Amino acid sequence: MRSGRPNALSHVFFVFGILVLSQFSGSAQTASPLRAFMDTLALQQRFNGLVLVVKNNTVLLERAYGKSDFRTGQDIRATTLFNLGSVSEEFTALAILRLYDEGKLDLDSPLVQHLPELSYNEITLRHLLSHTSGLPDYEQLFSIYSPATPLPSNTDLLTMLSKRAPSLRFRPGSRTQYSSTNFSLLALVVARVAGQPFEAYLSGSIFAPAGMAQARVWAPTGTEEQTDRALGFRSYILKAAELDPTEGQTQLVGGRNVLVSLNDLSKWHQAFTGTTWVKSATRALATAPVQLTTGEAATTGLGLPAANPGTQRLDQEGTQGSFRVLIRRDLATGTAVYLLTNTRTPGLYNLQDALWQAVTTGEMKTPPIAISAVVAEKLLIGDVASAVGAYKTAKRTNPKGYLFRESELNALGYELLDLNRIGDAIEIFKLNAQEYPRSFNVYDSLGEAYARKGEKNSAIIYYRKSLAIYPDNVNARQMLQKLVE
Repeated sequence: MRSGRPNALSHVFFVFGILVLSQFSGSAQTASPLRAFMDTLALQQRFNGLVLVVKNNTVLLERAYGKSDFRTGQDIRATTLFNLGSVSEEFTALAILRLYDEGKLDLDSPLVQHLPELSYNEITLRHLLSHTSGLPDYEQLFSIYSPATPLPSNTDLLTMLSKRAPSLRFRPGSRTQYSSTNFSLLALVVARVAGQPFEAYLSGSIFAPAGMAQARVWAPTGTEEQTDRALGFRSYILKAAELDPTEGQTQLVGGRNVLVSLNDLSKWHQAFTGTTWVKSATRALATAPVQLTTGEAATTGLGLPAANPGTQRLDQEGTQGSFRVLIRRDLATGTAVYLLTNTRTPGLYNLQDALWQAVTTGEMKTPPIAISAVVAEKLLIGDVASAVGAYKTAKRTNPKGYLFRESELNALGYELLDLNRIGDAIEIFKLNAQEYPRSFNVYDSLGEAYARKGEKNSAIIYYRKSLAIYPDNVNARQMLQKLVE
């Protein structure tokens, strides 16, 4: 099964050691080395996107790097819009909490009070906000009940849930399980309670008060012309970057499709740490752990991950197609790192850690090199045995100098499949299975490669292994049905 992609071909030639910058403390001193650090990474094509670094609510770095469209070479500008993916939920949650502040809704009111078309009487708004509703994810629902629906919308989702009433995965409030359905329904609740379209409410009551001039909700129609919006790209090592085919594939909003620019980031941070949108006590609900009916504390608040009670640090991650967003905030100090990319930049977590360490401790280290660059250097000359050997040597001799992740090898394997180097792909997927034997995804990928090669029995074996680890793997189940026919 396909996952994140590694970076571009030139990354192969920038394998270098750990760079340690001198310690620094003051804001003015910090900004210059931070910029030099990020400028270097961008020149080496190790980062493509937006970065905002804030210390004690003072902006230290606010920069755009790379291309918004690799086909035309269009640079990312301060006004270029980036898709926040599931981080869009933060704004939907703030809209609900704002309406709660205004006395227009009760967080414990039944969902059916606002959406009477539905039959889920036990689900409340609090359950939706905390991902404790038990509702299945809409991607799974559309694949089962309406696979041919082009650009599904929130209304399509509501109609499907009303007609089909799929069973809940668990009793509401008993556990936490992420589902994109939750915030899509909350967007409908906002529209009905506010008496205006969801997009209009966020623009007038959330974005405008914060001064986020470019921010908007985007419900793609499939016919709009490209404006100043970054496109999602799959960047590769072995071949040229390609437009992500999932770009603009859904009109669903609430849990997706909020767009922001570099100009919006610092305004967003200021509004979040202040009281622009909701009262301080209400905002605290967003990051306070929700109590489950089991008596345990959930890992989520009302719309955001639960903050660490010891440090008040809050980590968020969002993806949509090739867009990836990482945000780390210290709610007590106003220190934060925002990273947005339209290329699924590998090593993004390590980059976030490096920037966070620089701001909080004064020491900056270059994040490790993606191991995919080392492996790909051998694959470029067609020698898969040397590629596997290079991986093992790097892991044995310098494990901290490289980024070892399942997704790195998985992405390289799919590049090889796309280039019809099926035998080489199988060897890379085999290596991945050896390294990550408890991952359902590595066996799913092996199954696909063997199916492409025409070795049906081997494909069946690996798809079954994938399902044994993760019985809900829909792709493996569908492929097995085809293979055993």
